[in-house]
Amino acid sequence: GCGKTGVLTLAPFLPGLRRKQRCLLLSPSLTILVELARNLSGKGGKGGKNFFLRHGFLPETQSEELPRCAVLSSDADLAVSLEHGAQFKAVSLQLEAERVLRELAACRVVLCNWQALVESKLWTHLRDRKFFDLLFIDEAHHSAAQGYRRVREHFADADICLVT
Repeated sequence: GCGKTGVLTLAPFLPGLRRKQRCLLLSPSLTILVELARNLSGKGGKGGKNFFLRHGFLPETQSEELPRCAVLSSDADLAVSLEHGAQFKAVSLQLEAERVLRELAACRVVLCNWQALVESKLWTHLRDRKFFDLLFIDEAHHSAAQGYRRVREHFADADICLVT
């Protein structure tokens, strides 16, 4: 399909948004997060292809040009459960915060759920309020919750896209 998952996968790279440095894509559940991650990863989508390759946005020969992405999770097994290519990382929130920040700084898109982010050690180290300049919130009807508000307020200068 090319529904909401397609929109969330492509949106950070659309003209006008492409100028943004780093996008945070928040999802309320691990199931949705994994689906989005697989569609962004080099090998995890339907038929073994990422969304860009499956729908012809990039030819197979340019698969190394896939955007660098990361999934943040407190679930140590998540990295094992995701198939990922060279442009995709699963980053454990159980790592030292400074190491996590270095890993994320090299990525264009970071996926996580707000609970994992706000309740982690990393949250206190995210002092740079401009670290993310584009926020996507999936299942936007949840965005009024206190945790989402904390993220939105922290990155107040970021452009926000709510999707439901």
